[in-house]
Amino acid sequence: MSRMATLVVGVLLLATAPLPGQTKAAPGRESEARSGKPSAASSSSITAQEDLKQDLKTMRSLLGRMQTNLIFVGAGPTPLRHQFELEIEMWRALIDHMERAARAGPAPAQTP
Repeated sequence: MSRMATLVVGVLLLATAPLPGQTKAAPGRESEARSGKPSAASSSSITAQEDLKQDLKTMRSLLGRMQTNLIFVGAGPTPLRHQFELEIEMWRALIDHMERAARAGPAPAQTP
């Protein structure tokens, strides 16, 4: 079984690795790569906000998958099911907090 798992991981790594000489530019930064200088719309705070929004979207998607997978743990109060429920609640609370912070905007810079 471990040889099969190693083979699957190897195939996945090879399938996702870029070909030699091939690089993938970050979304929204193609103009920077072509011109060599940053565009006006790609300031660090805008990029950070966009990155945060994308991360939150991914986290929400993963949380949905966790909730869906909870069905397969089995019915009834078991320690494993309870642990998954606690983890789902923790992630939901963290994502909600991050979304509230994102709506509030970037925090002001602190000076020492």
